[in-house]
Amino acid sequence: MTGSPRAMGLRERTRRAVQAELIDVAQRLFVEQGYENTTIEQIADEAGISKRSFFRYFATKEAVVLAKYDKVGDDLVEALEARPIEEPLWLSLRHIFDAFVEYAEDEDRASRSAEIDRVVNSSDALRGAYLGRLEHIQNRLTEAAARRARLDGAEHLPNIAPRALVGAAFSAIYAAGAEMQRCGRSFGDCMDLAMNAIDTYTITITRA
Repeated sequence: MTGSPRAMGLRERTRRAVQAELIDVAQRLFVEQGYENTTIEQIADEAGISKRSFFRYFATKEAVVLAKYDKVGDDLVEALEARPIEEPLWLSLRHIFDAFVEYAEDEDRASRSAEIDRVVNSSDALRGAYLGRLEHIQNRLTEAAARRARLDGAEHLPNIAPRALVGAAFSAIYAAGAEMQRCGRSFGDCMDLAMNAIDTYTITITRA
């Protein structure tokens, strides 16, 4: 039966495979000839599908560029929800950011990511959409963190607490990236330094 779970699973795997190929093709073309100079027709042709088929997977050219950030959001929320409920949220956030560490310390993937970042920064529209995606990811993580607090019986925490902690964790990511560029240390070491610095400073203020 076409509506069986097995058939649905196959269709979903096929859809994701085509999406991944379109993203790969589009990113290569964006790097080679620029975002503005690359058309949907070119992307579809390179991927061996029609323009009409392209729109089954992505609504716009912009969506192809930003698709990876949507997946990042999915992966981070899933990873946070998989962490032990009793684990402190700050520690859980550090663990789920291991995905960023692995990515940053893989030379090939980091180089490709840097190229796409340049593409995003070359367009005001893309840069604005990218910032919107980041805000959406933080909002999703904040909601997941709030659910954790309720499951852990910590409803007494102020509503602002999960948002503040998630925001601080993302600030640590940016600080770690800057420190890695400055001193050449691994991104993982810099992430530990940044998050430990925030944790230590918070404790110092609390005890003052």
